[in-house]
Amino acid sequence: MWRLVAAAYVCVTSEDDGHQFGLPSPVDAAATANELLLGKAVEAVQVDFRTGDVRFQFQGPLSLEIVTTSSGYESWQMWRSHEFFAVGASGGLR
Repeated sequence: MWRLVAAAYVCVTSEDDGHQFGLPSPVDAAATANELLLGKAVEAVQVDFRTGDVRFQFQGPLSLEIVTTSSGYESWQMWRSHEFFAVGASGGLR
């Protein structure tokens, strides 16, 4: 589960994907996040080592937060160039 947060509100979350919310068409969460983050560099990365949550702070007021949603299973994984990079779970990174 992830959410993209601006200075004063949540822009979009992974849970929004496919929901219409009274809009002309259903939300494409990944496309919305990609559009908002296009051209913005990551300025900082924070990891909560108790929970495994991670926050990417982008230029401007945007941050992408990845939330651990299980105490027993890996909630997220990162890959870079087809190489395993990190996994988030309760108790931090593994």
